[in-house]
Amino acid sequence: MGDCYSLKESKYCGAGFGDYQMSSAVLVGSQRVSNSEEFDQAIEDYFGSPSDIDEINFIFNCTGWNAAFQPRYRVTYICRALLQKPQSLVCNNVNPVPEVCETTCNTYAAGWRPMIQNKAMCPNEELSSHALNTFNQTCWIPPFNGVRGSCIDGLLNERDSCGFVPPFESRTICDFCESNQDPCCTSAVSAQSCSMTASSSPARNSTIIISVSVIGGLLLLALLILAVLLYRRKKRRANNVANESLQEFPYSPPPPQQESSEYKALFPYDPQLDDEISLSPGDNIKLIRVFDDGWAIARNFSTGREGAIPLACLTRQDKEEGSDVPRRSSSKKKGHVARSVSRSSQIDSPTIYEDQKPS
Repeated sequence: MGDCYSLKESKYCGAGFGDYQMSSAVLVGSQRVSNSEEFDQAIEDYFGSPSDIDEINFIFNCTGWNAAFQPRYRVTYICRALLQKPQSLVCNNVNPVPEVCETTCNTYAAGWRPMIQNKAMCPNEELSSHALNTFNQTCWIPPFNGVRGSCIDGLLNERDSCGFVPPFESRTICDFCESNQDPCCTSAVSAQSCSMTASSSPARNSTIIISVSVIGGLLLLALLILAVLLYRRKKRRANNVANESLQEFPYSPPPPQQESSEYKALFPYDPQLDDEISLSPGDNIKLIRVFDDGWAIARNFSTGREGAIPLACLTRQDKEEGSDVPRRSSSKKKGHVARSVSRSSQIDSPTIYEDQKPS
């Protein structure tokens, strides 16, 4: 297919996903790419960028994450999430992409916990912990809940770096390899990372005297950066603007108050788009995520399928017909088309990836 390119030569996704193709319609960060070389460059440009830093702080209700560390297997998670976008699913229609192993996803999600527990990065631990718990639930659903033996392991895809992201994680790679005999520690990437870390140690351990005026200037700069980040978060919440960055969420599980909400289909619905599922009167429905255009991502227990559905077709199990369905606005097909594009234009769809971020 002319609009699909192979990941075989990608240094980030090629080892685990080299047999599969990415759609050139899928944005990587904010960039449109058409081959694996451009894909790798876009990944490198995104990691540690202002968009990356702003997005992670926003998702986890933090303010101080600066990309100094990256959780293990983040690259694998993002590779698979991008491949889950509807455009890429079409590219792999004949050769479906396996799920990422649930153990890999769990390791990745747990990797954010040190940030959550760091008050300097995440002042409100309660809110940040709730956001992390919500994020953990992505490991319960496809494409991140694969069973070993039929799934893609993060260490397979990131074997040259032991699952870490150089150069951000050079020190972490070395610390890991000092206490582990994993074969990944013999790779050129791991060896180079440790070599770079060793050569920088004298400089890191030396005493540097900085004048009071310089310290004051740095503190002022830090306060200005923090103010800008807080303003941007507030503006994005107020405007509910879809972000085209490389977000970490596929469609997210519901917040706690929706986890036990179960519904029945009151009216039938036939799918009109690839990400939608059918409804028949009486089907048992569990909401996974509610969007602000009258649609939701849900699981149909009667068919075992997950996808987008119109809320107007549902009623609560324990209510009278048509009552207490979480509608936020009118459910128009035009609005759903826009929402579908928004979901699939980010690493959020099961791309990454999200309309509403956890709060």
